[in-house]
Amino acid sequence: DKEYKTWSIREDPNINAVIFFMTDISYSMDEPKRELIKEICWYLEKWIKRFYKEVDLKYIVHDVEAHEVDHEKFYKYESGGGTRISSAFELAGEIIDASYPLDEWNIYCFYLSDGENWSSDNDVCIEHLKALESKCNVIGVTEVKAMKDWAEFVLSVEEALDDKVLDDKTVITGTVDKHSDILEVLKSYLTVSI
Repeated sequence: DKEYKTWSIREDPNINAVIFFMTDISYSMDEPKRELIKEICWYLEKWIKRFYKEVDLKYIVHDVEAHEVDHEKFYKYESGGGTRISSAFELAGEIIDASYPLDEWNIYCFYLSDGENWSSDNDVCIEHLKALESKCNVIGVTEVKAMKDWAEFVLSVEEALDDKVLDDKTVITGTVDKHSDILEVLKSYLTVSI
């Protein structure tokens, strides 16, 4: 009997990446905030795509509930409801577990909003971020044009980083109030090893 060798196909984790873009679509997210988010996401996508052969893009929007949407809806979708940020991180975790084996994919998560959240949900978010840390190369949390009296989410993430509850090599925060702030936020996200 003759034996024939065939190619064995193995996914190379160094060539696959998935980027999750997540944002709030509640009433407080107006057009100027959305424009800044669109610009940040554009730069992040272009930069990460330079390093990988295959890049999947996932878009998640949320008010009280999170939904996966397409690129167009991500920037246009609006809701009049409240805000529960943890729903976005929970959905991202479910999608990763179902579709993106960690030994085959590099995973990047970027959450962008004005940081307004139900304060009771901030601790739930930290738990989801802790679970995502072991799956993601980078988790970027960006506060965009926040009303300081209402925006507590980034503060709670930074407190968890200060207390070593979250890993500052994976979870990074940034604040953008105007276009000129974007470069600094991008630098902080992209200087982490790709």
